[in-house]
Amino acid sequence: MNVRKPHSDPVVGGRNQAVLQLRSAGQTFEQIGSFLGVSGVRAGQIYRRAKREAEEIMEMTSLVVSPTTPIDQLPLSTRTRRALLFGGFDNVSDLLPFDNEKQRRLSALPNLGRSGMTEIREAMSTLASE
Repeated sequence: MNVRKPHSDPVVGGRNQAVLQLRSAGQTFEQIGSFLGVSGVRAGQIYRRAKREAEEIMEMTSLVVSPTTPIDQLPLSTRTRRALLFGGFDNVSDLLPFDNEKQRRLSALPNLGRSGMTEIREAMSTLASE
């Protein structure tokens, strides 16, 4: 009988962290699933998602944005990245200076809406803060 852990259990909040630690300690997915109160298959799914998310976080935090950084290496959604590439923006230097004029030109690109502009502003603020 599978008994679910109560939400007050610290493992629920840090379940991904716990699964990564248990797996690195040599536990099987069946053992991890038993600990969490889920099936071994579900424990494997949680592990793969947690590993992928941890890798994405590491990649994003280690990214150094410079004027020579290609657009396709920026942490942008596929839609925003494609809109920039099809608009002729190949690297960050094509977006510089990131002033009101450039932002007006970007907002006229097909398939680039408010959320895409927000993504670009955040990426450019990373460049400005370095």
